[in-house]
Amino acid sequence: MRQLPAHNSICLRILAVAFALTLPCSAARAQLTLVEMSNLATALQFCAITNQFYVSLESLDDLTDSVFDINDIDTGGGTFVMRPEVGLFEDARRTAPEFPGGGWQGPYATFQIGTINPDADIYDLGSPLDLFGNPYFFFSPHGLIRGDTGVVTQELYGDAFDRYTLVSLGPDFVQSGDDIFFEFNGGVTETSISTVTGPDVTTINQGAAGSRYTAIHNTAGTIRGYAFGATQGASQLMFGSLDLTANITAWSDTAVSFTFPLGINEPGDLFLIIASSPTNVLPVLIRVPGGLNAAQSWTLYD
Repeated sequence: MRQLPAHNSICLRILAVAFALTLPCSAARAQLTLVEMSNLATALQFCAITNQFYVSLESLDDLTDSVFDINDIDTGGGTFVMRPEVGLFEDARRTAPEFPGGGWQGPYATFQIGTINPDADIYDLGSPLDLFGNPYFFFSPHGLIRGDTGVVTQELYGDAFDRYTLVSLGPDFVQSGDDIFFEFNGGVTETSISTVTGPDVTTINQGAAGSRYTAIHNTAGTIRGYAFGATQGASQLMFGSLDLTANITAWSDTAVSFTFPLGINEPGDLFLIIASSPTNVLPVLIRVPGGLNAAQSWTLYD
């Protein structure tokens, strides 16, 4: 099968340095950042074509050696994988022999020494750095892809993109007007939910636990996601075993609006049942003001 040449990223970065000398620094880096993002997107696409899954950016450079052992997909129990049509990670990691079609077909990119992220507190360890020296961020339509922990969170831009998107935060490395975006592939097509929003909903990103939410009872909320169906029909909204279908106020293919139940003061899983099949779940703590505080309730939930 056709693969991205292993030397692609090395050649690109060498050309980037040479071209940067001919243009104003900020303009050159912005233009070449887009070129590198296009290259990474191509690598991800080839990965999906040959392996049926996306992997996180650092796993594209799957070479077993003393410098890049962090990127070897067989290290640490394997790599988390994501079907493009779902946009969320599978529950289990995969090692090279476990990929469909004869096993892992990579590597799909090669990252030079000094051009990978050394700090797991910033983003995935081993992810490629942009021309400003900061990590590229990889988003699915559901949110920020964290390949180190196998979760999708609502950090930075969250689920603001309806296609897969690579993001450079630009020279200031904060979310601002100089950020650079590269969108590719289609959107999510399988039924799945990404986030809960509302005037009294708070998002809590908790690393490997993913995103959790707190909400106030008897207030408005909206579940956002994909492929819900144009009309509700027999579909249900659930909070654990509690059926909230009667609380639904509006339904569309990408959003379900509802009212959080009155008098509930506990954590639970919010999800939809569509065509008799439950979606993935979103952990939500519904609070009655003056009841258990969030820390106490999440302790009980864990």
